[in-house]
Amino acid sequence: MIGYTILYFFITIVVILALYFTINTIKYRRKKETKMEERQLVEVDRDVISKKLSNAVKIPTVSMTYPEGDSKYFVEYQQYLEKTFPKFHEVATKTLVNEYSLVYYIEGEDKSLLPACFLAHQDVVPAGDGWEENPFAGVIKDGYIYGRGSQDMKNQMISVLEAIETVLQRGDKLKRSIYCCFGHDEEPGGKEGAKHIVEYLKSKGVKLEFVLDEGGIFLDGKIFSMDGKIALIGTCEKGYVDIKLTAKVNGGHASMPSKKTALGELCDAVAKVEQNPTKARFTEPVNDLFDTLVPHIQGPLKFVLGNRGLFGPIIKKVLMQKGMTGALMHTTMAPTMAKGSDAENVIPNTATANINCRILPGETIESTRAYIEKVVNNPNVEVKVGDYAVEPSDVSPKDSDSFKILGETIKEVFPGVVPAPFLFVAGTDAKYYYDICENVFRFAPFELSDEDRNRIHSKNERCKIDDLTKAVQFFVALIEKTCE
Repeated sequence: MIGYTILYFFITIVVILALYFTINTIKYRRKKETKMEERQLVEVDRDVISKKLSNAVKIPTVSMTYPEGDSKYFVEYQQYLEKTFPKFHEVATKTLVNEYSLVYYIEGEDKSLLPACFLAHQDVVPAGDGWEENPFAGVIKDGYIYGRGSQDMKNQMISVLEAIETVLQRGDKLKRSIYCCFGHDEEPGGKEGAKHIVEYLKSKGVKLEFVLDEGGIFLDGKIFSMDGKIALIGTCEKGYVDIKLTAKVNGGHASMPSKKTALGELCDAVAKVEQNPTKARFTEPVNDLFDTLVPHIQGPLKFVLGNRGLFGPIIKKVLMQKGMTGALMHTTMAPTMAKGSDAENVIPNTATANINCRILPGETIESTRAYIEKVVNNPNVEVKVGDYAVEPSDVSPKDSDSFKILGETIKEVFPGVVPAPFLFVAGTDAKYYYDICENVFRFAPFELSDEDRNRIHSKNERCKIDDLTKAVQFFVALIEKTCE
């Protein structure tokens, strides 16, 4: 009798697993795609658009939180935009927010439609040294525009403005209104720019159909056993917090050290943080990413990722091996700064360190602080939240009309690409817009190589002219599909 019970049990398990795999196989079967109509892309003058970006790069709009920053360059930059895009400035209503941030509004004919909104930021990070060309000379050579801000992100701002200029110059009528919101301090967090812009828009009762900012990238599909490329569209972003560790132990002369020192306690605390990463888990945006990709994946990986309920622990372990993929799976904690004594022969009374954390959706600033405090577990080390912190953003829906149209436009302009939602692991101005918009997306229509991606915030930043012209074509197509 017991033998039959065991046999029935195993048969039941096999049947359940068979049903599970069958259902998932059907669920992730690649649907027959409707053939996209071939879109006639607008012609873009390479020389003209490259010079417009080159001249924009020449104006060193370094964020004013840095010593190199100067407000006069933001005034000069805005004057340059007015001169460079005359039709846009003739039609658009311009509002300055908090002195330097720009809000442009172009009214559409159909007031029942919520406006579209395109974001970009005027500011750039300091150039640093080691450049082959002057970082603020806007040098054009070998098919590229070189300079700080050529990728992050004056290229996207110039592309958006050129697209709208093109549409207006040919006399197209806009049904949907358009906002262009250009903050002036995205690099240090957007507290003086984007945050104030959203407060201004809220005071006017503005609600938006969609927001499109920088963030999403093109990824080689080979890493997921796919043909072609993946266009990652950020539907949310991780939160941000700096956790300050402060160790306090009486110091003194370095020739007579105590058994415990502030710096020793601090180093022990930092080591514990590094040795105890937060647990990996599948969040909504990561599941959305895999659900979208699985039908296009080939080979065994399709079966594994399509059955995350069974293979989850293995998948998590593999993804956590790499910094980029691991960042999708857990709240990261990176030691970035530390300070002890001001003199070589003095044991400090206080030592401090900074842990830069990027918070996974579903977790909070306080849960992150509490986790680090629990891991450190030392009464001599204080664990506090730093001056700047932002909770993880909401997750925008992947099944909205706005997301679908964005994906369709990507496929029309970049044939063979698979658009997919994902979790953006860094920060953008877009995080402030959820109060006035449900569909907040991050996507940059520039097919960067890994080499050029690594130049952002580093030396020899550059933008390929072919990519710049394609970006203008993309934004024209998106405006035609959403606003005309």
